[in-house]
Amino acid sequence: MRIAINRIITLVILSIVFVSCGDKGKHTEAEMLLEKARKCYAEKQYDKALSAIDSLRREYSSEIELRKTALELYKDIELEKAEKAIQKIDAELKKAEKAYTLIMQDVDKKRKDGSIGYDELLAKTKAKSRLDSLRIAFDTECAKIRYIKIKKGDEKQQ
Repeated sequence: MRIAINRIITLVILSIVFVSCGDKGKHTEAEMLLEKARKCYAEKQYDKALSAIDSLRREYSSEIELRKTALELYKDIELEKAEKAIQKIDAELKKAEKAYTLIMQDVDKKRKDGSIGYDELLAKTKAKSRLDSLRIAFDTECAKIRYIKIKKGDEKQQ
């Protein structure tokens, strides 16, 4: 009987040791994922960084502090992506506005002459549609930036 109790105690102690080691291993793996996300972010590899953060959040739900840190990094990445998108959209928007102005001048001239045709009207419609799409994309990215900044606490909520 004494041998059985010693075996049970030994098994319990070994179980505790293995469980505690397993948690430490998980913590280290989660830290590695967070470090990978930071490295990818520093290298401007945003999609890889976001993927690492998503993996960390999904696989290591018990690592609350690391997940909080990862969430802040996630916000930084999304903010930087949105700012870069705005720069790109703004450049495209300027080109589209210029193109639309030129097309409108051509359409107005031909309308006055009475020589306007289907092709001119179609070009005007397409240019206006492109311009509207870019404006919507620009406004969407601006709203995204504002939302992220509010979530980060950088702006006062209205």
